[in-house]
Amino acid sequence: MDLSRGTDSLWKGLHKTTRRHVRKAEKAKLKIEKSETEKGMRDFYLLNLATRKKHGIPPQPYGFFENIWREIILSRLAFVLLVKHKSTSIAGGVFFAHGDTIYYKFNASDRNYLQYRPNHFLVWDAIQYGCEKGYKFFDGGRTSPDNLGLVSFKRSFGMQETDLPYYYWPTVKGVTSAKERSLKYR
Repeated sequence: MDLSRGTDSLWKGLHKTTRRHVRKAEKAKLKIEKSETEKGMRDFYLLNLATRKKHGIPPQPYGFFENIWREIILSRLAFVLLVKHKSTSIAGGVFFAHGDTIYYKFNASDRNYLQYRPNHFLVWDAIQYGCEKGYKFFDGGRTSPDNLGLVSFKRSFGMQETDLPYYYWPTVKGVTSAKERSLKYR
């Protein structure tokens, strides 16, 4: 996403439902907390555990995120955004920042608060932050084309899609991770 367009233009480029979701979060008095602390990473990690459990995916160990905090966040190359409902963290994201681009790397949320649309609020805040800090691009991260919900979520912010082909070596006979929608089949 090209951030040089500015927040006003980017806001107008959001799908009308996404704008409504952001306003709903604002009306619910959700707040964003930017964190570069280990506590912020721990809060994110607890949300990540619940999110991965909901999707039936094994979580990364805390040490993985602790290393991101120690090696990347403390080097000022990443940050955590937490969405707060009162004093409770209800959603969060880990964003890498390098050169002229912010990368949306990890997201997690508490399913009990999804009615407030914290994920829309989170991404919109990260986009605004990128504009304010002079970043030129916001990279929404990779998404499997089979994950239609996440593809739709990212499209609703006006993010452009590009193919990201994968090549596997060595090839193993009878084993493939390519989907029919991948470039291998085109």
